[in-house]
Amino acid sequence: MAGKRSLWMMADRQLTETVGGRPNGARTTDTVKLVSVETEDGPAIISYAGLGATAMRTPMSQWIFAVLRGRKLSLEQTIVVLAEAAAAQTPRTSRVLLE
Repeated sequence: MAGKRSLWMMADRQLTETVGGRPNGARTTDTVKLVSVETEDGPAIISYAGLGATAMRTPMSQWIFAVLRGRKLSLEQTIVVLAEAAAAQTPRTSRVLLE
C-alpha cells in the first residue's frame, strides 16, 4: 500500500526446508523476505518470493545484502546487478524462477 508519505509492504516469514531439492515438510518461520537498500535514486525495498535460500543455505536477504555491499548504484543498476548475480550463482534448475 502506498500513500503520499509512506509505503507499506508485507511478506510472510516462512521457508520450506528441502533435502536434495525436494521439500521435506519442515518449515522455518524466521526468514526475512524484505530488504531495504539505499540507491543513488533514493531508498528502495526489495521483496522476493520463490527461492528462499541459496544452495549453501544462505537466506536470500543475506545474499542480496552481500551482492550489493559497498556498491553505489541507481535502482535500475541494482536490479541488473542482482539479476546477473542470480543468473550466475543459482543452479540451472532454479533459474526458471528468475525469468
